[in-house]
Amino acid sequence: MRPECCTQHLLELMGFTSDLLARHGIVHWLDYGTLLGAVREGELIRWDNDVDFSMLQRQEQAVLALSEEIAAADYCLDTSQQGVIRILYSEVNELHVDLFLWEVRDGLLLPLEDTSYAWPGMASRLAFPERFIVPIGEISLHGRRFPAPRSAHEFLRDHRYGPSYATPARSIKSIGLYPSYDIEETTPEIERLIARIAAGDQRLAELRSGSRGSHRRAVELWHKAGLPISPNPARVSALLAQVCADRPTATVETLSRSAALVEQAIDELEHRPPGLVIRKAGRRMRRIAEVVVARLQRRPHRAGFPFGVETT
Repeated sequence: MRPECCTQHLLELMGFTSDLLARHGIVHWLDYGTLLGAVREGELIRWDNDVDFSMLQRQEQAVLALSEEIAAADYCLDTSQQGVIRILYSEVNELHVDLFLWEVRDGLLLPLEDTSYAWPGMASRLAFPERFIVPIGEISLHGRRFPAPRSAHEFLRDHRYGPSYATPARSIKSIGLYPSYDIEETTPEIERLIARIAAGDQRLAELRSGSRGSHRRAVELWHKAGLPISPNPARVSALLAQVCADRPTATVETLSRSAALVEQAIDELEHRPPGLVIRKAGRRMRRIAEVVVARLQRRPHRAGFPFGVETT
């Protein structure tokens, strides 16, 4: 859960950002988990560590031109991520506001960020009609009015989190092995598997919290800790037998692999088998070799890993 001091920092940064954008005529609105918290409770979700706004891509340069004004307020501008402008509380405090960029095309707003970070089953529904923001609506958050999509309930249901958006669910931060499926395909088996992955992810976070470098991105920790990147087939088969009496769908199979992988990782972190140590050492040697080769070839090195999704 977010400490109270961090809540105050986020509210301060959110108010500054909205006032700054409004003062310069930049259209923006609450989105994603911040909008969800406003609709559901009138407050920021207690385990969120950022604020989400959206804005039009055509006003991106207008925001970037405000860098000196942002710096004068002792905040930091970060443009390193595709499709997102980030304003951080400070150089050392990573609490932040994300400004997601949307392109208007034929009356539809299309995202510019990586849609694999969407809530399970909603990746194909992130785009939304312009009518939700023309004209813009308003919503109350912590006693203050902020711009928001009109018909916020419809917006959250059809373009963000699906029909069960009003029911709080655990976030999944360390792995993102969600298959491409539509929210209408959701079944009780799928819901149970996602809940199982979320519970396992929380346990992984507890196991990692005391480790060196726990502040790093979860995907980087997974890689550097030597955790398995594919589950034991016997574990997957046993899990499928538990959750599905009939022939499983492709979605159920993929989620079962994800759940089995998370639980296998938990077992390995708890018991530290020799294979974990060997994988960790092997990956470290490979990273060193990649850096050396990159330097010899005089090109930048960027470590990659096949999965990683953060949901709210």
